[in-house]
Amino acid sequence: MVKPCILCQSKPTKDGYYKTELLEKFIKFMPKTNKLYCNEANQKIHMSKLIPNTTIFYFATRTRDFAKPIQMRSSAYHKLENSGVVKVNSKGETTIHLKCPQVYRNDDGKVYHRHVHFIYWNDKNDTWGENLFTKKIICKIDENSVKKNLKKAIIIDALPEKEYEEKHIKGSFSLPYNKRWTEEDVLKIVGKNKLKPIIVYSWNKNCDASKKVCLKLNKMEFYNLVHYENGICKWSGPTESSLKK
Repeated sequence: MVKPCILCQSKPTKDGYYKTELLEKFIKFMPKTNKLYCNEANQKIHMSKLIPNTTIFYFATRTRDFAKPIQMRSSAYHKLENSGVVKVNSKGETTIHLKCPQVYRNDDGKVYHRHVHFIYWNDKNDTWGENLFTKKIICKIDENSVKKNLKKAIIIDALPEKEYEEKHIKGSFSLPYNKRWTEEDVLKIVGKNKLKPIIVYSWNKNCDASKKVCLKLNKMEFYNLVHYENGICKWSGPTESSLKK
């Protein structure tokens, strides 16, 4: 019996990756050798705690406008075009390049967050291994993408309330990284649809407030989100203030 391509473990391994068996339907689309390659990409993801001095094949779902309806798994993965083969250095680190993968709906109806799969090359057998590893990811978007989706997505400001009140992207909502809020609080913003497109931002690339909010939203199963990493610091579009004049 073939296991479904899902994150079948409730918790990741000690290295932070989920582990399952490789699906047979993926094998026919995998490269036959470990020759390095990289397809067109808009995301750069650093990977660590890998097996040093190895080669990995990585793949994810195809990219798709996150405002469009969620696709089924088979359509989302298609022929594994969103993929590449890279070397892992002596420190167990590498960088992968791919297009922002879409969230997808599994055959059982469950929707899964954005993630990338990878497989180690087995030098002894001169083939790819049998274990499939998975890493959760959060896609980054630029200012043009934010402006394109201002009317389609919910914009979330992850900064403390005081900073939000001073200036924020016009139409954005406040979900401070340093305050407690619940799933019910988020639903009051996005409505009943937990798959509503969400864009999260904070101050700039060096501010981790938005990352913390993204991770918390993912845990609450708000999976259809992306990160505007340049933040309000670099934003050239319309802003507003909540302070009384």
